[in-house]
Amino acid sequence: MKGIVDAVQFQKALSDVYKGAAPDSSLPALGTAKAEFTGSACILTCTNLDQWVQAEIPASGEAFSMLLGDTRQLLTACKHFKGDLELDFRAAEPAPPSYEAYSKRTSDWILYFRCGERSGKQLSMDAEDFPATPDWEAEKVYHTQIERIRSRYERIKYAVSDRSEKPIYQGIQFRDQRMVALDGYRLAYNCDDSLCVENGFVVPDMAMRFVSALKEGDCTLSVGGRYACFDTGERRVLTRLLEGEYLNIDQAIPSQMQETCVCSVSDFLNEVQYLKAFRKQADREPVVFARGTMSIETKGGEFSSFVPMQPCPQTVIGLNLCYLQDTLKQFQAKGAARITVKMSSRVSPVLFSDDAGDFAMILPVRLKSEKYLSQPAA
Repeated sequence: MKGIVDAVQFQKALSDVYKGAAPDSSLPALGTAKAEFTGSACILTCTNLDQWVQAEIPASGEAFSMLLGDTRQLLTACKHFKGDLELDFRAAEPAPPSYEAYSKRTSDWILYFRCGERSGKQLSMDAEDFPATPDWEAEKVYHTQIERIRSRYERIKYAVSDRSEKPIYQGIQFRDQRMVALDGYRLAYNCDDSLCVENGFVVPDMAMRFVSALKEGDCTLSVGGRYACFDTGERRVLTRLLEGEYLNIDQAIPSQMQETCVCSVSDFLNEVQYLKAFRKQADREPVVFARGTMSIETKGGEFSSFVPMQPCPQTVIGLNLCYLQDTLKQFQAKGAARITVKMSSRVSPVLFSDDAGDFAMILPVRLKSEKYLSQPAA
């Protein structure tokens, strides 16, 4: 069984899909890539059983499917190839002693590869050992661009939860025109009217990383049952959707706030970064925001800075300094010059928005120092 591909295209495609493999899995097939030759194309697939990452490139030769064996080793070889790459799969005798480590996986097939005067061989596996791609049917189809998805994901990914007790929050919710992330302490979303989904669904963060790595261009987003697929034509990411009840963010976000202020994103972020320079990993005290002045107490001393806001807020509140920095970077990445900040009391969340689709919310940190407790909790 023989197939021929362009070596450079093959190396790039294999490198892209191998991000979806699970080389540390106890299932050997999850650590390699499946190559399916159709006679005119080569479709490469890797999976971790939750996501299937695929790439398609032109090819010639016979129609067959086979696993590539040691994919990392083949990628190393392909870095030195240019021109036609011939992949020849042949039935093998039991592996010789020099292949002892790999013979534990399989000795049924050997992959012979050649590009010009350079060649090699390694043990391979039958395609039947590879997990089948889920049989699913798209119920809704949307059209967007990868660069839009990537930009939106990169801005809010900081708020994705990493806590296993709430698996539904370990992903990005697609909700009407919004992409949403939350972890129980903060919430972030952005809007894009060019992509409006009818029924909300949650894409695992791992899948969003794969999608974000796709080449720029048009993308078809298909959703059906427990699956969603991002397809650019040459690359595809099929993923299981996270299941469970996601927070109704429209109910969770306060509709009435006592104070509304406007400030410069760059000025605010610069002052936050100034204070963060004095904070050590062991420091746990929050940054105190009081009437435009931010201050922190560390084991090494006390430091403060002022953020110009119009009008100057009167609320005294404690916030996680790292969370505050992440939030401001969301708006900086979008290129927002100014943001609106809303607050009510030391026990109410703080809302941030650019009035153009990006939004964030941070829950406050309880202030323990007596000098701040005179501020009514309201």
